[in-house]
Amino acid sequence: MSFSSQKKLTAIITSVLFIPIIFSTITYISYQEEVNPTEILIVQPNIDPYGEKFSEPMEYQIKTICDLIDSKVTPKTELILAPETALSWSFDEDHLRQYPFYDYLKMRQKKWLKT
Repeated sequence: MSFSSQKKLTAIITSVLFIPIIFSTITYISYQEEVNPTEILIVQPNIDPYGEKFSEPMEYQIKTICDLIDSKVTPKTELILAPETALSWSFDEDHLRQYPFYDYLKMRQKKWLKT
């Protein structure tokens, strides 16, 4: 490989490495936080996935998550996220209102909206 070929290859490799770094740095420096950020509450109950998760009744697990939400939710909270295993039953979303946990969660939601 000739010297000029090595020089071109070095220039290409350098460009491939440094252009994204430079672009990211400029984006980071010029980023401005929104004036009205969204408050999101993420809950992760301390339930043992190998023991407690499948030995405790579903109602206990939902109550545990809801109690955790109660302790952290504020009037500014716009979204609450829980792990996908928060409801360990399988259910059809088109018929969600038929499941026993639906009314309980709606009742708790009303309480959170008043907070």
